[in-house]
Amino acid sequence: MPTPTPAPTPGGKIALSANPELFPDAGLGVTPTHKNFLIQNLSAKHALVGNVGSPVGGGGSPFSIISGGGAFNIPPISMKKVSMLFTPTGVGLEKDSLLVTSNDKVLPSIVVHLKGTGKPGVLTTNLALFSNTLVFGSVKHGTMVTLSFKLKNIGVGAVAGNVPALSAPYTVTFGGGPFLLPPGTSKKVKVQFAPTTTGHQVVALPITIMAPGKPAAGIALTMRGKGT
Repeated sequence: MPTPTPAPTPGGKIALSANPELFPDAGLGVTPTHKNFLIQNLSAKHALVGNVGSPVGGGGSPFSIISGGGAFNIPPISMKKVSMLFTPTGVGLEKDSLLVTSNDKVLPSIVVHLKGTGKPGVLTTNLALFSNTLVFGSVKHGTMVTLSFKLKNIGVGAVAGNVPALSAPYTVTFGGGPFLLPPGTSKKVKVQFAPTTTGHQVVALPITIMAPGKPAAGIALTMRGKGT
């Protein structure tokens, strides 16, 4: 007599909370953004048994699993959470994927697409409305006036740069040198004008920005005063 064909092993019924998984925008050089996705077992009778693989990009991927990866066994009408981080490696859209396999007879494997956008820091000043000009006005020869301005990071990522020294009659007295501004923070810079001659004295103060901060060319401030 012919050997009877064994009955198929019953399996669960898989569903994912979303695919592709879209991560919140993440700033370069700051805390990664977090995203959860759910694996649901819609079967009322059978467990869903399977595995959550690692991102295809491996150690070079901007996406990583912090919990819920590997083998799983989900009871009927239940779910499990997979928690992930997005740590951008550059500015712009980044993509990867991972494979979820299970004993679902209809969908034994699902490619989960991962997407996230890396954002830079963006530097501006409180003098932007005044063409980034610090106006000292008329200052008597032999005296000095100190004014200040603020550098602000209005971007999502960190921004690094440098405030250079100035030569007489202008001097950076506070806030000079390299800086690193997390998102939403600012720093004060003080500049002193001590004219040694009469007449208008105009000097540029170029604030350089390290990539991938914006603006890529940095910010050029103008120091403007008149010795009398």
